[in-house]
Amino acid sequence: MKALIAVSLLLALLLTACGGGGGNNNGSGSNPPPSTTGAAQGVYSGTSNTGYTFEAIILPNDKLYAIYGTMSGSSLLIYGMIAGQGASSATAYTGSYTDYYYTGATYSGSINATFAAGSSFNGSFTEVGNLPATFTGTPTPSSTFNTTPRQHSRPSPGRGQVSSSTAPRRP
Repeated sequence: MKALIAVSLLLALLLTACGGGGGNNNGSGSNPPPSTTGAAQGVYSGTSNTGYTFEAIILPNDKLYAIYGTMSGSSLLIYGMIAGQGASSATAYTGSYTDYYYTGATYSGSINATFAAGSSFNGSFTEVGNLPATFTGTPTPSSTFNTTPRQHSRPSPGRGQVSSSTAPRRP
């Protein structure tokens, strides 16, 4: 999980660090895609090459939050939490984060990932003092994060009514 979170954060950092080149590319390269804030938003779960399982959320403002650990039956034994800020393009997410490990240690890291909306979130992360790791993730099926809320067809009783400040008083 820690590795997965770190990978996600690494992806975010790499996208942030991408710079456009100048001059003529003659078709031999391209400038990085423009920022598309919120394109990577969603709730993801997956695994890392270090054996951790993770649950992560990327908010519409590209903030990243994740927990990671190992599975015991159907429960996630949490080893740490990641919080950071990234930037997304149409298919990539990069950023930096802080990893809060269960021992109280904290690590700075970066994430570099690619994603396909509603399908995948894969990449790598790097932390100061730890080995780089890779992760693979998919949108969490039970999440309603990207679901448009339903609106009621008629107002509920008592809502939308104007009250008077001169209401009759009880005797």
